[in-house]
Amino acid sequence: MKAYLVKFSAVVGVTCSVLMVLYFSFMPAPLSNYLWVSFFACATTVALGAKIEEIPNYYLSALVGSIWAVAYFVSTPFVMQWGVSFNVALLISITIVTFALVFVHAILTGGTWFNKIPLMFTAVAAIYGIGGTGEFSWLLPVYVFIPMCVGITLGLSWAPLTNLFHKEKVEA
Repeated sequence: MKAYLVKFSAVVGVTCSVLMVLYFSFMPAPLSNYLWVSFFACATTVALGAKIEEIPNYYLSALVGSIWAVAYFVSTPFVMQWGVSFNVALLISITIVTFALVFVHAILTGGTWFNKIPLMFTAVAAIYGIGGTGEFSWLLPVYVFIPMCVGITLGLSWAPLTNLFHKEKVEA
């Protein structure tokens, strides 16, 4: 197991450094500012088990999460139109949107490709992290989804790449 972990550590180190060089070399602005979103998505993917057979689940959940982020973004100003304070509007809107996200993807679509709720929350958090509390732009979900796909791919690559250099296959 130690030999595997040494090889795994090497794969993680090399792939992370190669990603950074490629990302900063080829990703156009403003996407080049959002490398951290890739690592956020990578960590979430690995925490979810990074199962190759669930590839569609990871990418589609990131896409859906980017769309849910729009609901989070527009819901508080919408509720504020009811004449309530920002804090009350925030409480109401975030409660409703979060309930809806979890209900839909844990219950209604839990057995489908749209079931990686932590990746959806990663997308929502990334929207706010890249400035989603200012004026809304329909490009924000794109700015989140593309780096998330890079990070998901990175997280999914580590075990298979390590297994190329290890005689015994070890499950991720």
